[in-house]
Amino acid sequence: KTFSKQSDGKYDLLSLRGFLIGLKQRYVNEKTVFMKQKLPKFLGALQESDLTGCFDQASFIHQDYPIQIVSTGLKEIFVPVKDVETLNKLQPNYDVIKQVSEQFDVIGMHLFAFGDDADAYGRNFAPLVGLNEESATGTSNGALSCYLFKHYKKKEYYDLRQGYSMGLPSQILVKLRYDSDKITDVQVGGT
Repeated sequence: KTFSKQSDGKYDLLSLRGFLIGLKQRYVNEKTVFMKQKLPKFLGALQESDLTGCFDQASFIHQDYPIQIVSTGLKEIFVPVKDVETLNKLQPNYDVIKQVSEQFDVIGMHLFAFGDDADAYGRNFAPLVGLNEESATGTSNGALSCYLFKHYKKKEYYDLRQGYSMGLPSQILVKLRYDSDKITDVQVGGT
């Protein structure tokens, strides 16, 4: 990753995948910088049958929430899982996940389950771009917060966790600004 500071106090970050991301330094504490993301786009919904073969279990979906493609810069499939224990036990089939990603023109999928000590726990799979599973995914968690805002609970701050199934725990914080039901700003940071 390459950082360059601009004269207006903002930073540009060129990610490992070549995405240029504009950053503005906003501290929650000495260790957290927030990255501004694009406003969310809620795209198509999928059926549970569209994910057949992606994971070793057949019935892991939380039936009260939709499987939906959401983007705050990168399109991903967001998959609600019935509980954190099930989420962490799922064994992915990367070849099938890659095929589904190609079929729906997305970078990958982000599975999540609601947590007791965090808004949600997640797992991110993007074998299409060479990332079988990632332990901390800011772009995905920004979009997940927008999904949660729309379908679950409207709030300003989301506390999300990822990487626990890999033994690489991360905490991702997302701040949303909104006017009524419309999200006007998405910022992601974490440790």
